[in-house]
Amino acid sequence: MDKNIQKVADTITERPMWLRVGLLPFRVKPMTLGQILDVGALTNTLYDVDLHNDNMNAIASTLKAADNASTMADIAVVSMFRSRFKRMLFGRYVRGHINMSAYKRLIEFTAVTMQPAFFLTSIIILKGTGEMTKPTTITTALGQ
Repeated sequence: MDKNIQKVADTITERPMWLRVGLLPFRVKPMTLGQILDVGALTNTLYDVDLHNDNMNAIASTLKAADNASTMADIAVVSMFRSRFKRMLFGRYVRGHINMSAYKRLIEFTAVTMQPAFFLTSIIILKGTGEMTKPTTITTALGQ
């Protein structure tokens, strides 16, 4: 079977992966559209670090990068858990114990399962459903 077809099939069937953070294993499913929106809101808060600037202030850039690391840990929590309750329950643990290898595995899994064709098809279907459910007005010609 073609690898791309297999990736789409894994995404549609929501085949999860196991991710060990600290001592606890977590079962991570592909992200939903709601999680993607939450991650998008978090990524808008990331600071741009300009490494090519000659007048770069190293201390300010380091502090900005540290704030980005905190936001990246929040993104990991949102990517791992669909429900807000589980994010609240396990979020502090994950933020404190996630390492770069686990974060890399999580990002790779997220990137593989977010097939553009799958999401574009979903958006087209949802838009078509919205068009079909719009209220319509029927006018009748009286007296004809």
